[in-house]
Amino acid sequence: MRFPAAFPLFCVIVLVAAAATLQTAAAEGLNPAPAAAFGGYQAYELKPLAISDELKASDTGVKATAKIQENIDARLKPIVEGWAKMNEGKGNGSTLVFEPSVDDLRFIGGTKRFFAGALAGSSHVVMKLKIVEQPSGKVIAEPEFYQRASGMAGAWTVGAHDNTMLSRVVELAANYMSQNFVGAVGGLSGREEEKKK
Repeated sequence: MRFPAAFPLFCVIVLVAAAATLQTAAAEGLNPAPAAAFGGYQAYELKPLAISDELKASDTGVKATAKIQENIDARLKPIVEGWAKMNEGKGNGSTLVFEPSVDDLRFIGGTKRFFAGALAGSSHVVMKLKIVEQPSGKVIAEPEFYQRASGMAGAWTVGAHDNTMLSRVVELAANYMSQNFVGAVGGLSGREEEKKK
């Protein structure tokens, strides 16, 4: 089969357009659409939260990530279990595995926030969710979710705003999962809120 002479140029244009789309989505705080909708699988698995060695060595990091794991169990686990029951014996015979992880976290605890207030600075967290098809090992999506608690808001709420940040980041992941079950549409990362400031 022979291709037209302009075919290589066409391929380059398509690749450049795709890259530009991804850059625009990232700049606007959007996670790109996954390679496939999540509803076409037979089985689903949710891995425990993976955290960096640096966070494991920090008391604050351990406590904050334990809270994130609690939120994952409360919000993401029921979604995965519901899909597994609904698609049992159906789908494409493959398993979709969700692998949450955190290695970028700055959390101001309640005691520090109480004494230092806004001077303690802001809290922030980035949670990644690697989504892999098994047994093929194909990566379907790698969305990232970001939340921040400003120093002033943390001071006014005596740390409550810092704590709700840990649930808000998981809520973004839950929304992404639900929105991409029927069709691959992508979703918000949380960084769009930073663009408004």
